[in-house]
Amino acid sequence: MLSDEVFLQHYDELKHKVFSYFYYRLNYDTQLAEDLTSDTFCKAFAKKNHYDSDFAFSTWIFTIARNHLTDYFRKNKQKEIDLLDDAVEDLAEDETELFWKKSIDQKIFKNKFQEALLHLNETQKDVILLKYLEDRTNQEVAEILDLTVANVRQNHCRGIKKLKPLLQKFIEFSTLLLLFFS
Repeated sequence: MLSDEVFLQHYDELKHKVFSYFYYRLNYDTQLAEDLTSDTFCKAFAKKNHYDSDFAFSTWIFTIARNHLTDYFRKNKQKEIDLLDDAVEDLAEDETELFWKKSIDQKIFKNKFQEALLHLNETQKDVILLKYLEDRTNQEVAEILDLTVANVRQNHCRGIKKLKPLLQKFIEFSTLLLLFFS
């Protein structure tokens, strides 16, 4: 059983991460992300006696968040749009990493990245979001998404394979501009 005090400690630790998850999945809608974050923690609090301490609290809360987001999209029939700032650094090759960190074109790349994410299926998007934005392990992602670890690795690999060619031309073009203007 989870005490109110322990729940509040987890809330303080995870509220910003849960908000970020919603914020990126909802195309930067701050108000809606705040509402869904609040709803998620309210649902969790109401069900805190059902929490299984064999699993990390963060895994449990992100499972609730993901299910709540799925319900939201189902009810509102909105098309979700992803953006994943932190994944940019992980996807960039070593020689371009410095460029992405200092680039004045970062907003343009974010738009390209957002467009590229539209080519992924929902599971691939969720896997990449949880792995890069939330820095989750494959095991944690598997628990949150109710998949096997092998399935998480497969969706991650396929998602990255789809993203790289879609972004490669932009990366090459931006690198040339950087070399030209430096």
